[in-house]
Amino acid sequence: SVEGFLTRLTVEMEGPGPSGGIPGDELDIEAARVRIREAFNLLSKEGKDNIAEEEVSTVMRYLGIFPKETDIVERILPELQDDEPATFVTYDRFEEKMIEL
Repeated sequence: SVEGFLTRLTVEMEGPGPSGGIPGDELDIEAARVRIREAFNLLSKEGKDNIAEEEVSTVMRYLGIFPKETDIVERILPELQDDEPATFVTYDRFEEKMIEL
């Protein structure tokens, strides 16, 4: 889950704070956004703000999120593509979904 990812990310980047490294404030969200953007950019072609739908699971795993392939195909991709079935996923939708998870 993203909550687990945020916890690991906080501990990695800042070390455990007074809250034990548990996320919950805006700094944690911003740190997560930076990490999500870095992961997304690894597979984004030519600086475009999208990735191929086949790459979504790769980016998620890089972020430490390990959904089942069936969850990606049946639930996550349709939500990322919303009303626009396409072969690409935009960064804005991807980031929103990763923070939501």
